[in-house]
Amino acid sequence: MARKALAFTLKSAMDRVKPPGVHWHAHTLRAWFSSQLDSAEAKGLISRSRREFFMGHAGRGVDFAYNLDRPKHTDKIEELREAYRRCEGFLSTIPAKGDQYHQARIAKVMLMGLGYSEEELASVDFDDLDVANFQDLVTRRLSPGGSAAKQKLVDSTELPSYLEKGWTVVTAVNGHQVVLSPPNSR
Repeated sequence: MARKALAFTLKSAMDRVKPPGVHWHAHTLRAWFSSQLDSAEAKGLISRSRREFFMGHAGRGVDFAYNLDRPKHTDKIEELREAYRRCEGFLSTIPAKGDQYHQARIAKVMLMGLGYSEEELASVDFDDLDVANFQDLVTRRLSPGGSAAKQKLVDSTELPSYLEKGWTVVTAVNGHQVVLSPPNSR
């Protein structure tokens, strides 16, 4: 009885969101879930046995019998949650907020590398920072009056003498060149 109730609930939910004229069946979602987990497995994000476990398969073999078909300890449950979390990018139809967060952090670090202070960046909404606004911030700092315009690309053999004069390393460009900021540029 519970199986029929679950099937009815699932079918009702699918009917509410499917496009007009499309005929979905419950196995449509299962097939999509399976193919998405297969892609995640191919990328090394989940093991075959965990994929089979999430698919609800009975599981055969020693690995399943000794690892996944036993009562779950808290550590094992957390491990399964983490495996599922790694696959969320494949299973979600909405971009993960984590990606936006990481992009915002990278943008902030890059701007600080150009000489912006925490105080100057406090008014910037990094969650809603588009490419045009980011480019504007970079251009302002790279303009002739900005501190980044004073940066210098030098050969690594010249680095010790610049460091002695108070220059600071911004980044290494390749195996033999570095970008330096002059003293008191921040």
